[in-house]
Order: sequence, then structure tokens, then C-alpha cells
Amino acid sequence: DSITRLDIKKYLISLNMKTVSKNTYKSCIKEIFELAVNDDVIKSNPALSIKLKSDIREDIQYYTKDEVNKLLSVATGVIKPYLEIAFNTGMRIGEILGLQIADFKDDGYIHIKRTRTKGVIGTGKTANAVRIVPYPSYLLDEVKKIQSNHIFIFGNKNDAMHLRNEWQQVCKDANLPRYKLYSTRHTFATLMLQDNIVSINELAGLLGHSS
Repeated sequence: DSITRLDIKKYLISLNMKTVSKNTYKSCIKEIFELAVNDDVIKSNPALSIKLKSDIREDIQYYTKDEVNKLLSVATGVIKPYLEIAFNTGMRIGEILGLQIADFKDDGYIHIKRTRTKGVIGTGKTANAVRIVPYPSYLLDEVKKIQSNHIFIFGNKNDAMHLRNEWQQVCKDANLPRYKLYSTRHTFATLMLQDNIVSINELAGLLGHSS
């Protein structure tokens, strides 16, 4: 019985990760001690009733419409069509990297069916991830400029880290702050709402959220 509730809490606080991940560790620790209680090894579970502080929510980073145009104007190579898709559809990084040319339908919609992260093919982050999103006609022309024999539009670039250098250079050339590449999604959502193009529920559907 030498391990106390305070010992466990100090350990969890020391972990260099978000609170949601710490809570996963906490649940595992609690289950282990619960087994020990059931086996009469210890009298009580020291991992019960441990509360951790919530993470401080970071401000959402996004670019203005003028900044988006500036970024697109200096982008070249493979990052150009990537950003065109990202800023125009709000798709997740893995969803864009998982695109195939056949996903661009003649009806003006991209059919999102898969994700590709670090080479692993998935079906999406949520149940609503499989969806369709509209795209401007010129977008397909941009995509065809980098089309190769690879099954995926972006070839061997199967993770955000493979676009890091290109993204950094675009932000530098545009003389704009370099936010995370994921900020393209936040930008899409923010601009759509600012311009009253869609309702919140419609936006949730476009982004693949349940609500």
C-alpha cells in the first residue's frame, strides 16, 4: 500500500502529453489497481477520484481571404494543388493525401472515401468522414498538372511531414506566419461562416463532423 493517490497524480501530471491522453493512462492504472483489490493484494484503489486539469485551449489559427490568395499565388509544385484543395474544401490532411483522380466526379463533387497517413489507408476519423464535397472546376486542372502513374494524386507523399518543407517555403515567400498545415481546414470553416455561405449544420456536414 505504499503507492498513494498523490503519487499517481504526480506521475500523470509529469507525462508530456495532452490531458485526454493522460486520462487514458489513468484508466489503465485504475484497472490494474482494481485487479489488485479484487485479489486482496491491496485494500483500496489509490487511482480512484483523480481529477486532472483540462488543457488550455489554443486559439484557432486561420488565414484571411487575402492571405489565402497570397499563399496560393506564391505556391508552386505539388503544394499548389494541395493548398487549392485544402482551402476550397476544408478536407483533412490525410483525406487529401488519400485522393485518387477518380474521386473527382463530373458532377462537381469530390467523393471522400479514404485517408492516408504515414502510408496507412483508413476510412476516416469519424462515421461521417465518408462524404462528398463540392469543388470548383479549375481545381481538377490543377490536380492534373501533377498527375502521375501513381494510384494516389500526391504520389509518395503520404503524411503531413512530407509537405513540411514546401509549406514552410510558401509561408516564407508570402511573408506570412507559418501556422500548422491543418490551419487550412480552420481557414475554410471560418471563411465559410464569415461570408454566410453555409449554416453551421451544413458546415459540419462538409467537414465530416457529426454535429
